[in-house]
Amino acid sequence: MAAGTETVLDVENLRVSSGARGERRVLVRGVSLTVGRRRTVALVGESGSGKTLTGLALMGLTPAGTAVAAERLLVGGVDLTRMSEPEFARVRGRRIAMVFQNPMEALNPVLRVGHQFSQVLTRNLGVSRSDARDRARELLDSVGVSDARRRLGQYPFEMSGGMLQRMMIALALAAEPDLLVADEPTTALDTTLQAQVMALLAERREDVGMGMVLVSHDLGLVAEYADEVNVMYAGRVVERAPTREMFASPVHPYTLALLRTVREIASPGTDRLSSIPGSPPPLDDPGSGCAFAPRCSFATAECTAVVPELKGVAEGHDVACVRSER
Repeated sequence: MAAGTETVLDVENLRVSSGARGERRVLVRGVSLTVGRRRTVALVGESGSGKTLTGLALMGLTPAGTAVAAERLLVGGVDLTRMSEPEFARVRGRRIAMVFQNPMEALNPVLRVGHQFSQVLTRNLGVSRSDARDRARELLDSVGVSDARRRLGQYPFEMSGGMLQRMMIALALAAEPDLLVADEPTTALDTTLQAQVMALLAERREDVGMGMVLVSHDLGLVAEYADEVNVMYAGRVVERAPTREMFASPVHPYTLALLRTVREIASPGTDRLSSIPGSPPPLDDPGSGCAFAPRCSFATAECTAVVPELKGVAEGHDVACVRSER
């Protein structure tokens, strides 16, 4: 994080587990993140890497049957680990908000969209209902929703996926949170609107001093908008570095493989999409040693016996790989 930047998220050794007591299985293992104001930290990786579950854990919204623990989880200086669920519920939206991957599941299907905006704005900002309606229309205009008055009178099922995604983004930004967790925020949008939405998030980040955790599989998006990249695999961060450093000098074999899936598209003379052989292991059973070893062309016997820890290879650049220690 840049020197002198105020921290809005400080999480150390975040863990998510599931199952009955005494038989719990760990799903997210020791994730640590620091996000400053006006900074974006990205979580990248294949589906099943644990990045969405990490984002939900920050919000206190993991699925039933899971448990979240951390040595430290501060948002805007407030320790969320010491809060009861009712206290945490009052923090959501005001200090920390989320753009969910599936807006249809995030919005209440039996309430008009305008009512849902009013609930958020009156609860978090203390404004009147009329002021909340005016603010809601402004927010919808800012994310490219035309005829905002009519849209606020509709139910979620009356809208397309792209329209719902824009509604979800506007709702998340409504109370000007300290931290925004954006989980695949442009998935349902076409290329033009993707650029508009990301530009809007970047603008709001600057205007209100918001920090952002960007969860994405889109490395092009990450390269353009993130300040730091955390590569996740099997519930762990396996490489962390400033964005420019990550794309210029990746070290972990998994990061190298991810970047090849992008770089070969743009390579002269080829339109072949590189792929990573095999598939990620289940989060609750990553195997022994390095979880990526079965798919790694550099793997040795040591890799199947040792779980490597994140260690610095350069200023601000950490890698969990035995190769980086040689």
